[in-house]
Amino acid sequence: MQKKCYFLLAHEHLHNWIGSKLKNNEQEELNKWFTEGFTDYYARVIALKSGGVSLGEFIDSCNLFLQYYFLSPVINEPNTRIESDYWHNYDIRKLSYYRGFVFAIYLNHLIKQNSNTYSLDNVILDLYNITKHDKDNFSSNLFQKIAKPYVGRSITAEISRFIDKGETIDLAELIDILPIEKSVIGRYDPGFDMAIFDKEKVIRNIKKTSNAYKAGLRDGDVIVRHSFWRNNPNKTMILKTKDKIFRFKPVSQDNKVTIYQIKENLSPEEESAIKQFFNVKL
Repeated sequence: MQKKCYFLLAHEHLHNWIGSKLKNNEQEELNKWFTEGFTDYYARVIALKSGGVSLGEFIDSCNLFLQYYFLSPVINEPNTRIESDYWHNYDIRKLSYYRGFVFAIYLNHLIKQNSNTYSLDNVILDLYNITKHDKDNFSSNLFQKIAKPYVGRSITAEISRFIDKGETIDLAELIDILPIEKSVIGRYDPGFDMAIFDKEKVIRNIKKTSNAYKAGLRDGDVIVRHSFWRNNPNKTMILKTKDKIFRFKPVSQDNKVTIYQIKENLSPEEESAIKQFFNVKL
Protein backbone atom coordinates (compact mmCIF):
# COMPACT_ATOMS: atom_id res chain seq x y z
CA MET A 1 0.00 0.00 0.00
CA GLN A 2 2.90 2.35 0.79
CA LYS A 3 4.33 2.03 -2.73
CA LYS A 4 0.87 2.41 -4.23
CA CYS A 5 0.66 5.78 -2.47
CA TYR A 6 4.17 6.60 -3.71
CA PHE A 7 3.10 6.08 -7.34
CA LEU A 8 -0.08 8.08 -6.73
CA LEU A 9 1.88 11.01 -5.31
CA ALA A 10 4.38 10.77 -8.18
CA HIS A 11 1.50 10.86 -10.65
CA GLU A 12 -0.03 13.96 -9.08
CA HIS A 13 3.37 15.66 -8.80
CA LEU A 14 4.00 15.05 -12.51
CA HIS A 15 0.83 16.96 -13.31
CA ASN A 16 2.86 20.05 -12.39
CA TRP A 17 4.53 19.35 -15.74
CA ILE A 18 2.11 17.32 -17.85
CA GLY A 19 -1.11 19.27 -17.71
CA SER A 20 0.30 22.40 -16.07
CA LYS A 21 3.52 23.58 -17.73
CA LEU A 22 2.81 21.34 -20.72
CA LYS A 23 -0.80 22.36 -21.14
CA ASN A 24 -3.55 20.40 -22.85
CA ASN A 25 -5.54 21.95 -25.66
CA GLU A 26 -9.32 22.30 -25.77
CA GLN A 27 -9.76 18.60 -26.65
CA GLU A 28 -9.20 17.63 -23.04
CA GLU A 29 -10.86 14.20 -22.89
CA LEU A 30 -9.58 13.14 -26.33
CA ASN A 31 -6.04 13.74 -25.06
CA LYS A 32 -6.40 11.87 -21.76
CA TRP A 33 -4.32 9.02 -23.20
CA PHE A 34 -1.41 11.47 -23.00
CA THR A 35 -2.17 13.66 -20.00
CA GLU A 36 -3.08 10.68 -17.79
CA GLY A 37 -1.54 7.63 -19.48
CA PHE A 38 1.89 9.14 -20.12
CA THR A 39 1.82 10.64 -16.64
CA ASP A 40 1.32 7.15 -15.20
CA TYR A 41 4.17 5.86 -17.37
CA TYR A 42 6.59 8.53 -16.15
CA ALA A 43 5.41 8.31 -12.55
CA ARG A 44 6.75 4.76 -12.56
CA VAL A 45 9.85 5.32 -14.68
CA ILE A 46 11.00 8.35 -12.67
CA ALA A 47 10.29 6.54 -9.39
CA LEU A 48 12.63 3.77 -10.57
CA LYS A 49 15.28 6.18 -11.87
CA SER A 50 15.30 8.15 -8.62
CA GLY A 51 15.59 5.04 -6.46
CA GLY A 52 12.21 5.66 -4.88
CA VAL A 53 11.12 2.12 -5.74
CA SER A 54 13.00 -1.09 -6.41
CA LEU A 55 13.06 -2.81 -9.79
CA GLY A 56 10.72 -5.46 -8.42
CA GLU A 57 8.23 -2.85 -7.22
CA PHE A 58 8.45 -1.11 -10.59
CA ILE A 59 7.72 -4.37 -12.41
CA ASP A 60 4.79 -5.19 -10.12
CA SER A 61 3.22 -1.81 -10.77
CA CYS A 62 3.77 -2.01 -14.54
CA ASN A 63 2.31 -5.52 -14.64
CA LEU A 64 -0.78 -4.34 -12.80
CA PHE A 65 -1.35 -1.64 -15.43
CA LEU A 66 -0.68 -4.08 -18.27
CA GLN A 67 -3.19 -6.48 -16.76
CA TYR A 68 -5.81 -3.77 -16.29
CA TYR A 69 -5.38 -2.73 -19.92
CA PHE A 70 -5.61 -6.16 -21.52
CA LEU A 71 -8.48 -7.22 -19.24
CA SER A 72 -10.45 -3.99 -19.59
CA PRO A 73 -14.06 -4.73 -20.55
CA VAL A 74 -13.95 -1.64 -22.79
CA ILE A 75 -10.45 -2.11 -24.24
CA ASN A 76 -11.54 -1.60 -27.86
CA GLU A 77 -13.77 1.42 -27.37
CA PRO A 78 -12.77 4.35 -29.63
CA ASN A 79 -11.32 7.56 -28.27
CA THR A 80 -14.59 9.35 -28.98
CA ARG A 81 -16.21 7.13 -26.35
CA ILE A 82 -13.69 8.41 -23.81
CA GLU A 83 -14.59 11.95 -24.87
CA SER A 84 -18.32 11.39 -24.34
CA ASP A 85 -18.30 9.12 -21.27
CA TYR A 86 -15.12 10.02 -19.39
CA TRP A 87 -17.00 11.53 -16.45
CA HIS A 88 -19.87 9.03 -16.51
CA ASN A 89 -18.28 5.57 -16.78
CA TYR A 90 -15.48 4.30 -14.52
CA ASP A 91 -14.15 1.71 -16.98
CA ILE A 92 -14.05 4.25 -19.80
CA ARG A 93 -12.29 6.81 -17.62
CA LYS A 94 -9.61 4.35 -16.52
CA LEU A 95 -9.13 3.10 -20.09
CA SER A 96 -7.46 6.39 -21.01
CA TYR A 97 -4.88 5.81 -18.25
CA TYR A 98 -4.17 2.20 -19.20
CA ARG A 99 -4.19 2.75 -22.97
CA GLY A 100 -1.83 5.72 -22.74
CA PHE A 101 0.50 3.81 -20.42
CA VAL A 102 0.79 0.84 -22.79
CA PHE A 103 1.10 3.12 -25.82
CA ALA A 104 4.01 4.90 -24.12
CA ILE A 105 5.82 1.56 -23.77
CA TYR A 106 5.03 0.70 -27.39
CA LEU A 107 6.21 4.08 -28.68
CA ASN A 108 9.41 3.90 -26.66
CA HIS A 109 10.06 0.58 -28.41
CA LEU A 110 9.50 2.13 -31.85
CA ILE A 111 11.96 4.91 -31.05
CA LYS A 112 14.64 2.55 -29.76
CA GLN A 113 14.07 0.28 -32.74
CA ASN A 114 15.01 3.20 -34.99
CA SER A 115 17.96 4.42 -32.88
CA ASN A 116 19.01 3.22 -29.46
CA THR A 117 20.46 6.70 -28.84
CA TYR A 118 17.00 8.14 -28.25
CA SER A 119 13.92 7.27 -26.24
CA LEU A 120 10.48 8.58 -25.41
CA ASP A 121 12.23 10.97 -23.01
CA ASN A 122 13.50 12.99 -25.98
CA VAL A 123 9.98 13.38 -27.38
CA ILE A 124 8.66 14.65 -24.06
CA LEU A 125 11.55 17.09 -23.58
CA ASP A 126 11.12 18.47 -27.11
CA LEU A 127 7.39 18.74 -26.59
CA TYR A 128 7.92 20.67 -23.36
CA ASN A 129 10.48 23.04 -24.89
CA ILE A 130 8.31 23.77 -27.93
CA THR A 131 5.18 24.45 -25.90
CA LYS A 132 7.21 26.55 -23.46
CA HIS A 133 8.75 28.85 -26.07
CA ASP A 134 6.03 28.89 -28.74
CA LYS A 135 3.15 28.96 -26.25
CA ASP A 136 1.50 26.05 -28.06
CA ASN A 137 -0.61 23.60 -26.09
CA PHE A 138 -0.43 19.85 -26.46
CA SER A 139 -2.24 18.34 -29.42
CA SER A 140 -2.13 14.95 -31.08
CA ASN A 141 -0.83 16.52 -34.30
CA LEU A 142 1.99 18.33 -32.49
CA PHE A 143 2.91 15.14 -30.66
CA GLN A 144 3.06 13.19 -33.92
CA LYS A 145 5.20 15.89 -35.54
CA ILE A 146 7.74 15.78 -32.70
CA ALA A 147 7.83 11.97 -32.52
CA LYS A 148 8.33 11.48 -36.27
CA PRO A 149 12.11 12.09 -36.50
CA TYR A 150 12.76 9.87 -33.47
CA VAL A 151 10.71 6.97 -34.85
CA GLY A 152 12.09 7.57 -38.34
CA ARG A 153 8.65 7.74 -39.89
CA SER A 154 5.15 9.02 -39.22
CA ILE A 155 3.22 7.50 -36.32
CA THR A 156 -0.13 8.64 -37.72
CA ALA A 157 -1.12 5.02 -38.40
CA GLU A 158 -0.37 3.99 -34.80
CA ILE A 159 -2.28 6.94 -33.35
CA SER A 160 -5.23 6.13 -35.60
CA ARG A 161 -5.26 2.41 -34.80
CA PHE A 162 -4.44 2.31 -31.11
CA ILE A 163 -5.64 5.67 -29.80
CA ASP A 164 -8.45 6.83 -32.08
CA LYS A 165 -9.99 3.49 -33.08
CA GLY A 166 -9.08 1.58 -29.94
CA GLU A 167 -7.40 -1.46 -31.47
CA THR A 168 -5.56 -3.59 -28.92
CA ILE A 169 -1.87 -2.68 -28.63
CA ASP A 170 0.02 -5.90 -29.33
CA LEU A 171 3.33 -6.08 -27.47
CA ALA A 172 4.54 -9.22 -29.26
CA GLU A 173 7.32 -7.21 -30.94
CA LEU A 174 8.83 -6.39 -27.55
CA ILE A 175 9.47 -10.01 -26.57
CA ASP A 176 12.83 -9.92 -28.35
CA ILE A 177 14.10 -6.91 -26.40
CA LEU A 178 12.29 -7.09 -23.05
CA PRO A 179 11.77 -10.03 -20.69
CA ILE A 180 8.02 -10.13 -21.18
CA GLU A 181 5.85 -13.18 -21.57
CA LYS A 182 2.45 -13.90 -23.04
CA SER A 183 -0.23 -15.79 -21.16
CA VAL A 184 -3.94 -16.51 -21.43
CA ILE A 185 -6.12 -15.78 -18.40
CA GLY A 186 -9.81 -15.37 -17.70
CA ARG A 187 -11.31 -11.91 -17.65
CA TYR A 188 -12.53 -10.32 -14.45
CA ASP A 189 -16.00 -11.67 -13.72
CA PRO A 190 -17.54 -11.44 -10.23
CA GLY A 191 -20.28 -13.78 -11.44
CA PHE A 192 -23.25 -11.60 -10.55
CA ASP A 193 -24.77 -8.24 -11.45
CA MET A 194 -22.33 -5.63 -10.13
CA ALA A 195 -24.59 -2.69 -11.00
CA ILE A 196 -27.29 -4.05 -8.70
CA PHE A 197 -24.72 -4.97 -6.06
CA ASP A 198 -23.30 -1.43 -6.05
CA LYS A 199 -26.76 0.01 -5.42
CA GLU A 200 -28.35 -2.58 -3.13
CA LYS A 201 -25.52 -4.81 -1.81
CA VAL A 202 -27.62 -7.80 -2.87
CA ILE A 203 -26.55 -10.69 -5.12
CA ARG A 204 -28.65 -10.85 -8.30
CA ASN A 205 -28.41 -12.77 -11.58
CA ILE A 206 -25.65 -15.06 -10.35
CA LYS A 207 -24.08 -17.35 -12.95
CA LYS A 208 -24.10 -21.02 -12.02
CA THR A 209 -20.74 -21.51 -13.75
CA SER A 210 -19.06 -18.71 -11.79
CA ASN A 211 -16.61 -19.01 -8.92
CA ALA A 212 -19.04 -16.98 -6.82
CA TYR A 213 -21.70 -19.68 -7.23
CA LYS A 214 -19.17 -22.43 -6.56
CA ALA A 215 -18.19 -20.63 -3.35
CA GLY A 216 -21.82 -20.83 -2.19
CA LEU A 217 -23.30 -17.42 -3.05
CA ARG A 218 -26.89 -17.42 -4.24
CA ASP A 219 -29.41 -14.93 -5.62
CA GLY A 220 -30.89 -12.84 -2.85
CA ASP A 221 -27.89 -13.03 -0.51
CA VAL A 222 -27.51 -9.71 1.31
CA ILE A 223 -23.91 -8.59 1.71
CA VAL A 224 -23.11 -6.73 4.93
CA ARG A 225 -19.37 -6.37 4.35
CA HIS A 226 -17.09 -6.75 1.35
CA SER A 227 -13.49 -6.41 0.24
CA PHE A 228 -12.27 -6.71 -3.35
CA TRP A 229 -10.29 -5.12 -6.18
CA ARG A 230 -12.35 -4.17 -9.19
CA ASN A 231 -11.20 -5.53 -12.54
CA ASN A 232 -8.50 -7.72 -11.01
CA PRO A 233 -9.24 -11.44 -11.46
CA ASN A 234 -6.18 -12.46 -9.44
CA LYS A 235 -7.28 -10.81 -6.21
CA THR A 236 -9.58 -12.79 -3.92
CA MET A 237 -13.05 -11.31 -3.53
CA ILE A 238 -14.38 -11.48 0.03
CA LEU A 239 -18.11 -11.06 0.66
CA LYS A 240 -19.80 -11.44 4.05
CA THR A 241 -23.46 -12.10 4.72
CA LYS A 242 -24.99 -12.05 8.18
CA ASP A 243 -23.74 -15.54 9.00
CA LYS A 244 -21.17 -16.58 6.39
CA ILE A 245 -18.01 -15.40 4.59
CA PHE A 246 -17.42 -16.21 0.92
CA ARG A 247 -13.98 -16.11 -0.68
CA PHE A 248 -13.30 -16.63 -4.38
CA LYS A 249 -11.36 -15.26 -7.32
CA PRO A 250 -13.57 -13.28 -9.73
CA VAL A 251 -12.17 -14.86 -12.88
CA SER A 252 -14.20 -16.06 -15.85
CA GLN A 253 -13.96 -19.72 -16.79
CA ASP A 254 -15.17 -19.06 -20.33
CA ASN A 255 -14.08 -15.57 -21.39
CA LYS A 256 -10.29 -15.62 -21.69
CA VAL A 257 -7.83 -13.11 -23.12
CA THR A 258 -4.14 -12.91 -24.03
CA ILE A 259 -2.08 -10.54 -21.88
CA TYR A 260 1.58 -9.55 -21.65
CA GLN A 261 3.51 -9.29 -18.40
CA ILE A 262 7.10 -8.50 -17.46
CA LYS A 263 8.76 -11.57 -15.98
CA GLU A 264 9.27 -11.56 -12.22
CA ASN A 265 12.26 -13.88 -11.79
CA LEU A 266 14.92 -12.14 -13.85
CA SER A 267 18.47 -12.97 -14.77
CA PRO A 268 21.08 -10.17 -14.50
CA GLU A 269 20.92 -9.82 -18.29
CA GLU A 270 17.15 -9.42 -18.20
CA GLU A 271 17.38 -6.80 -15.44
CA SER A 272 19.87 -4.92 -17.59
CA ALA A 273 17.51 -5.09 -20.59
CA ILE A 274 14.70 -3.50 -18.57
CA LYS A 275 16.94 -0.70 -17.30
CA GLN A 276 18.25 0.00 -20.79
CA PHE A 277 14.75 0.09 -22.24
CA PHE A 278 13.49 2.58 -19.66
CA ASN A 279 16.73 4.63 -19.69
CA VAL A 280 17.70 3.80 -16.13
CA LYS A 281 21.43 4.19 -15.42
CA LEU A 282 23.11 0.84 -14.89
